Amino acid sequence: MGEEKKCPCDTVVELQETVDDQRDQLAEGNVQFAVINTKLNLIMWVLSAVGIAVIGVVVKMIFIG
Repeated sequence: MGEEKKCPCDTVVELQETVDDQRDQLAEGNVQFAVINTKLNLIMWVLSAVGIAVIGVVVKMIFIG
């Protein structure tokens, strides 16, 4: 019992720094996923517009011919 510990101990301080670093990395990852999601939504919108136009042309070719 002669050993006196400082509070918080070095291990706790190190773990807090590690957790803070991991939180920063996760936040950066969330931002990157949001950017990717936005770009994919834009690509899907463009492909949907092209698909609708192609379907219109195919239907017109089949029925009006």
